[in-house]
Amino acid sequence: MDNSKVFHILGLDVLIDKKNRAWLMEINSNPSLNIFLEREKEDGTSEKILQEIDKLIKSKVVTETINIVAGKGDGEFEGCFEQLLPVEDGSMDEYYVWNKA
Repeated sequence: MDNSKVFHILGLDVLIDKKNRAWLMEINSNPSLNIFLEREKEDGTSEKILQEIDKLIKSKVVTETINIVAGKGDGEFEGCFEQLLPVEDGSMDEYYVWNKA
């Protein structure tokens, strides 16, 4: 029996409107895990600035993903995941805001 486990981290771009409704704008199959902002300085050179919020969120996502896949999670997220796609009827229309516009 093959006990290998595979995972794929997806990036979700979600828009929250005035009524606090969430609209899925895009699913990124290869999201950036970059934690630096590259900024051009006045002398024409560029500098990389560590973005603490990106570091916090992205490191937590990667750490928790590896723990879940490795079966070493603390149980906090056990049972919280469900398969979203593909939809049984094959339709993805309801997942995209531009289809409702």
